[in-house]
Amino acid sequence: METRPSTCMRRGFVASIVAVLASVAVGAGAGSARAQESVVIVPGLVGGIGFQFVTGMVNAAASDIQKTKAQVSISASGGFGDNAVRVHRGMAQVGVITEQDLTDIQTRGGKFAAPGEPVVVLFPLYSFVWHAMVKRESPIQSMSDLKGKKINVQPVGAATRTVGEAIFKALGITYTPFALAHSESADSLLSGAVDVITNGGINPVHMAMAAKTPVRVIPFTAEETAKVNKELSWLQAIKDYDFGRFYPGAGKATVMGMWTQMAASLKLSDEVAEALTYNAYKNRKVMENAHSLAKEMDPAQILETSIKIHPGAARAYARLGVTIPADKIAKR
Repeated sequence: METRPSTCMRRGFVASIVAVLASVAVGAGAGSARAQESVVIVPGLVGGIGFQFVTGMVNAAASDIQKTKAQVSISASGGFGDNAVRVHRGMAQVGVITEQDLTDIQTRGGKFAAPGEPVVVLFPLYSFVWHAMVKRESPIQSMSDLKGKKINVQPVGAATRTVGEAIFKALGITYTPFALAHSESADSLLSGAVDVITNGGINPVHMAMAAKTPVRVIPFTAEETAKVNKELSWLQAIKDYDFGRFYPGAGKATVMGMWTQMAASLKLSDEVAEALTYNAYKNRKVMENAHSLAKEMDPAQILETSIKIHPGAARAYARLGVTIPADKIAKR
């Protein structure tokens, strides 16, 4: 069954973004000479890594966004997959979206076959590191041990769920699925209500849990990574990823991953796209305060994506010393 964030989590979400949005809204009054631009940003699940990055981005760019006179709002969503649907349908202008969904939007594949808004990249966030986690004392040692187990794959609309379902199918693993949000999944793992929880990134809730209760990440064998990559070409093996940086004592494990991007509708103005992109790097300390993975952000990483880049973001990269090839810049 699918669960929704608890009331206290929703209140926490609202409280944490009020200051951000209030600072951005300053100066965005009715006296503007042109129509005010409304920018809805979708971060994903409440309390998740996307939420951390979005609040960091808006804080980092607050001063420049005020100059654009845009009215920015943050709207909680069902996950990165849901973000992709909302931006594609014009319900939001900016969102955290995986390379898989961006590829499908660009090629009109999967659930994006119907016409929609062009969705392009602003800047890469982090490698979407899909992993399955258990308590350290769990008898589960390998991916094959997951057969028949109770696994939290996250709520419908979450990219972690979409990727996990595809991985389990590729490996022929049958299981009992749970659709719990982050805090509920942590409680369920500790109580034994589920055997395994899955993630597509490192979120604060599970970091806090791992700081008190030792956990392990289930590694993929070379045979399993080859099998998954054959079926799902958009996923690549991430060898010996150091989970111990986030989950004390967890050590390293080979898992599957792909890029997660801050993406936007091509209709987003060049001014706002430039402000968001440029300040994410210029004020990276603000991003790092939101989530430690921002330390790994590098403007040159934009050259690794196969997705078209927003022209406003391209202007930001020029200011940052990165030249974007003309054929990689989206055209209106």
